[in-house]
Amino acid sequence: MCVSCCISSANNDNCSIRRTFGSANETPSRACSACHAALVQFLRYHTHEFENGEYTYQIFAGKDVKEDDIRKAEHPILVGNCTAKFRDLAPFCKGCPPIPSEVTKTIKGEAGLKLTYLGHSCFLIQSKEYTLIIDPFLTGNALAAVKADDVKATHMLISHAHSDHMGDADSIAERNQSVIFCTPETGALLSCPHAKQENGQPGGSIRTDFGAIKFLAANHGSGAPGGVACGFLITIEEKKIYFAGDTSLIPDMAQLCDEHVDVALLPIGDRFTMGPEDAMRAAQMIQPKQVVPMHYNTFPFIVQDPQQFKRMTEEQTHIPVTVLEPGASLTL
Repeated sequence: MCVSCCISSANNDNCSIRRTFGSANETPSRACSACHAALVQFLRYHTHEFENGEYTYQIFAGKDVKEDDIRKAEHPILVGNCTAKFRDLAPFCKGCPPIPSEVTKTIKGEAGLKLTYLGHSCFLIQSKEYTLIIDPFLTGNALAAVKADDVKATHMLISHAHSDHMGDADSIAERNQSVIFCTPETGALLSCPHAKQENGQPGGSIRTDFGAIKFLAANHGSGAPGGVACGFLITIEEKKIYFAGDTSLIPDMAQLCDEHVDVALLPIGDRFTMGPEDAMRAAQMIQPKQVVPMHYNTFPFIVQDPQQFKRMTEEQTHIPVTVLEPGASLTL
């Protein structure tokens, strides 16, 4: 038997404990003491947050959790690192031991990565511990959702040195003492002495405190003498985010099909990057779980209709497209 308890939930806000398997005085079979203690703490200190719900959920933890049991459960929740291999089947709370308050967030649908579009090609990726900003072009961008002075970022990724991508990198990185991922040539143009650089080139990977960054090819000018533009495959919280950067449609994208990308951030503006049709073909090659378009409508010569791109891509590839207005977010 796995560690489990049945709870109920209404609209991800109110839940009630209905029945518990494995009490504080009972050690569940083949479940380590860490998960057992975490769930006992969860029940002891967070029960008051769950009342008058209508849906029953079952929490799974332990090494002997079986896929068939998860699939049979109407509303399963996975807790602890032992269940990570099944994380695509149900909401998942990592940890060894898991944190009781994070179990609560998972049940309420508040856990997970938050991806926020700030306009043009700038995104924030936020986990519980880290905030990554990509291509921070905010000052001078009429569509930017925030001001550069308001951004907090533990890490920064810069795809190339053009001003509409490097933008506010110096001020944000210096103020936050961010760790910056970029090519050496792009890094040589930065002026933020209190920030740390982690340089790489297409094809290379860097292990990080939040996961990993893989530098990928992008077909575009770099804006840095002797340098190249790049894209990134970001692994964080066991999710994979592909940031294409400024690029045309390139054969390398087909290799990403094996990476099981959770979300692909693809430019659709045309003229300087892929247009909508090529971005759709890129999605077809990559086969991500969803696509978010970027690099459009900031300037008159890259005006596109993202809803038309969404309709075309979903109709021809059956891959969901999420159009984010600047400032809007999605949870992964």
